[in-house]
Amino acid sequence: MRNDLDSLRSEIEQALTEGRFVVFHGTPRLSEPGKTVHWDQEKYSDPHLFLKIAKDLDAKLVVFHHRSFSGDMVKRVEQILESLELPRDEYRDFERRLKKLSGYEGFICSLEISFDYQGNTYLYDVSTPWYRDFIQIMDEIEEMEEMGPFDDDSEPMGGYFSNN
Repeated sequence: MRNDLDSLRSEIEQALTEGRFVVFHGTPRLSEPGKTVHWDQEKYSDPHLFLKIAKDLDAKLVVFHHRSFSGDMVKRVEQILESLELPRDEYRDFERRLKKLSGYEGFICSLEISFDYQGNTYLYDVSTPWYRDFIQIMDEIEEMEEMGPFDDDSEPMGGYFSNN
C-alpha cells in the first residue's frame, strides 16, 4: 500500500474525466446511514474496475472525496490525550505514536468514490496504513476519555471512596 494516495487521486480524476462522469466533490459517505455496498478493495484494488461498473450501470454522477492529513488532526487528539490522567509510560507511548505520524502532514490519507444505483450507495474507499494507525490511536484515546479517570485497580475516582 502506498504511503500517499496523491498519484491514485490523479489517476481517479483522469478516469472520471475520461469516463465523462459528472463529479461531485462531496464529504465522506462511508458513515452515511442507508444501504451502502462496499467494494472489496482487498481483492480488487483497482478503482478503474469500480468506475467501469458505474459506467456500465449508466451512473452519471460520482461523488469523489479525498482527505489530506493535517497537523490539526494530531493536535486535537493530543489535546484529548493531555486531558487524561494516564500513567507516564502509557502517555509516552501514545505521544511517540502520534509524533511518528506527524511526518505525513499534507499527504493524502484516504479517498472515496461512490455512486447511487437503485436505492443503494456503491462505495470504493481506500486509506493508507499509517492513517488507519492514526484512527486506531484516536479510537483508543477517545475510549479512555469516555471511561473517565480510573486507577490501576479500576476503581472510580482513584479509589478515594470506600467500598463500605
